[in-house]
Amino acid sequence: MRRLFTRENTPAFVVGAVVLIAVMVESTTILSSATDQKILLVIAVTLPLSLRPLPTWSLALAAGLVLAAVYGPGASSSEWAFVVAAVTSFFVGRIAESARAVLVASGAVLVVAFALSGASGTLLSLFVTAVLALTFACVVPWWLGAFLRQRRQLVEAGWMRARLLEERQQLAVRQAREHERTSIARDMHDSLGHELSLLALTAGALEVATGTDDETRRRAALVRERAVAGMETLHRIVDVLRSNGDDESRDVRPLEELIAEAARSGLAVRAEVRADASGWRPATARTVERLVQELLANAARHAPGRTLDLRIDEADGAVRIVARNPVADPARADTDPRRGYGLIGMRERVRVAGGTFAAGVEDAEFVVSATVPEHRPPGRDDSTESFHPTVRTADEERHGMRRAHLRTALLPAVLVLAVGVALAVFDATTTSQVGLSERAFSELRIGQSRSEAAALLPADHIDRAPAHAPAPPRGASCEYYRAVRQPFSLDDSLYRLCFRDEVLVVKETL
Repeated sequence: MRRLFTRENTPAFVVGAVVLIAVMVESTTILSSATDQKILLVIAVTLPLSLRPLPTWSLALAAGLVLAAVYGPGASSSEWAFVVAAVTSFFVGRIAESARAVLVASGAVLVVAFALSGASGTLLSLFVTAVLALTFACVVPWWLGAFLRQRRQLVEAGWMRARLLEERQQLAVRQAREHERTSIARDMHDSLGHELSLLALTAGALEVATGTDDETRRRAALVRERAVAGMETLHRIVDVLRSNGDDESRDVRPLEELIAEAARSGLAVRAEVRADASGWRPATARTVERLVQELLANAARHAPGRTLDLRIDEADGAVRIVARNPVADPARADTDPRRGYGLIGMRERVRVAGGTFAAGVEDAEFVVSATVPEHRPPGRDDSTESFHPTVRTADEERHGMRRAHLRTALLPAVLVLAVGVALAVFDATTTSQVGLSERAFSELRIGQSRSEAAALLPADHIDRAPAHAPAPPRGASCEYYRAVRQPFSLDDSLYRLCFRDEVLVVKETL
């Protein structure tokens, strides 16, 4: 029920309810016939339900109501038809993301209007009336709804960008704080740790110096113990300050030592190391060390009792690491949530180092392959790299909103221009085929033969008599021509020429 009554649909339900109440009131003067009541009853029921799922059909329904009001025999319900069409078109604009709906519906309805104009014999004037009615009852409300929708989306995109920029600023603050914590830790380790080391050494020298009495030795030993305890406390503080920070000053353990330690712990590992870590830059050595640690830990955690095949070598200025271990259930290996966080961490480390990372199941084995460059790629900035794509996405979305906003604003002008061109072509076509100029009509004379009149008449004529045309004279056949008094005339006047025995007997204007 909540999904049915949304912010976009509720006004449509209100309009439908008003129309439904009008239908139920039999004494109303708005609805003059049972047919009008049935039509509006269908509108009241289908309008709110048709907006969101089928915007194109909803817009076509609204345009059909306008055509029914223009070409219908009576105008008793035309006001309601225009109101319902305008409301429907407005909410289609609020909902539909693409202008394709209005283009498809407008094209189809214009074809129908053209056909109805030709069938009714009114040609240009009623067709122009239908086009104007469609423009103001369907296109303009749709454009207003689309304008408000895109304006809302543009505002939301702006707030999203503001939130992203705020998050970026917070990220920069956190990075600066962590960098400062690491700097403090390094300074404490280098300066205070050095001083404490000297203090411990001095106290130790005093403790073993000759000529020192027992009390002095005891006090020197106490100072040395306090200095050693202070150094241990300093190391703990440095470890806390360095948490979530970098570990550039930490010594990198040899890969062979890591593998041997894992093997002593009971892990079945078959390792092949063909790489010389002495020439690696520190960042590469730390990345490779952490990858090997994580691979060994994952093998012990997810594949106990199975042999881990680990190969590390160098090629083309990069360190290549490939790890394989059998899996019990290959179908679930890729979706195991316990495995995901370690892989995410390894993937991020390799990405920051400028390398490539891949993991997945191959031939009942879980394979992890990574390539870490030995030299840092030029022009790489890892501090904000993970954030920039999001900001660029927000910028692209905002520019996309502006382009869509411009397209929506230009659509009515394009439609009017297209309709104007279509009307010009329509007028030129009908004038050349069935149009009779006022001068040529005045030159026609009663009693003139058809062969003489043919020189003044166009190539074709309107076969179907309009509804208001009088009956033709006895024994005569009548032809109808469009009265052309000036270019692009909206006049519905027709010229009627009736011939009996190939002689003009009636010449009149309808």
